[in-house]
Amino acid sequence: MEEKKDVSTNKSNKSTTIIIVILLLIILGLGGFVLYQRSLLDKEKTNTGSDKKNNPTVEVEQKKFSDEELTGYLKDVPYLPEYTIDNLYDYKEDAYRGEKVTSSDLNEKLLLAHAYRYAERTNTTEEVEASICGKCAANEYVKEEELLRVVKDMYNIDTIKATNFTVAGGGVEFTGGYYAAFFARGATKLDRYSKLVKYEIKDNDLVIYEKVLFTANISTNVLVLKTTTSDTNEALQTFTNNDEASKYALDNIELGNTYKHTFKINSEGKYYWYSSELSN
Repeated sequence: MEEKKDVSTNKSNKSTTIIIVILLLIILGLGGFVLYQRSLLDKEKTNTGSDKKNNPTVEVEQKKFSDEELTGYLKDVPYLPEYTIDNLYDYKEDAYRGEKVTSSDLNEKLLLAHAYRYAERTNTTEEVEASICGKCAANEYVKEEELLRVVKDMYNIDTIKATNFTVAGGGVEFTGGYYAAFFARGATKLDRYSKLVKYEIKDNDLVIYEKVLFTANISTNVLVLKTTTSDTNEALQTFTNNDEASKYALDNIELGNTYKHTFKINSEGKYYWYSSELSN
């Protein structure tokens, strides 16, 4: 009887030991699983932080742009100040010529002329030396640092040298620290009419699509054109005043070409115009 009792006790002890070992293995397994999951979370946090630091796209993709912001960027796309089919000036092409074009493909005088549109004028009547009049007061003035600031903001370029250039209705001469404008003739100026189509973020780039038409004042007529270098016989419509031409361009903007404009980010985290091309 004692032997049977001992055998029964031993079996019971062995069963208890096995159960304890199994429980310990389960506890160790759960502990290891928890530690493994925690290590994965820590690694994910580390990688995410690294991505945000090394790849600004992570945060850029989360940004939403208003129509007002996008329209503001589109104004930076350089186009000719005047209708120049007769090739009167140094710059004969702009961002709306069809194939992909960047600032390095365009004449620097065009970039200055386009930036001049948006530069702040200086209130002065100071007389300056100028080829057009010897020494006289200009029609308007822009300080050198102001125009170069606008160029930098628009195109991320700070190497453009001060020089003379043409704007609608006259010329701008660099003299006495100013860009001084002298208007001496009737302007065959161009105006741009734009409709925002869509935008997207690609890597670090902001890509904006727009429909665009132009109006050109030529003699007593105002032409509605699909490009800045269209021949006069390619005009969509011809009017005798700006109001009618503007209304037609706005009402029929879908007749315009669609362009794709790419904007890159500078070292200060601001977008600047980089390239334009005709979109299929």
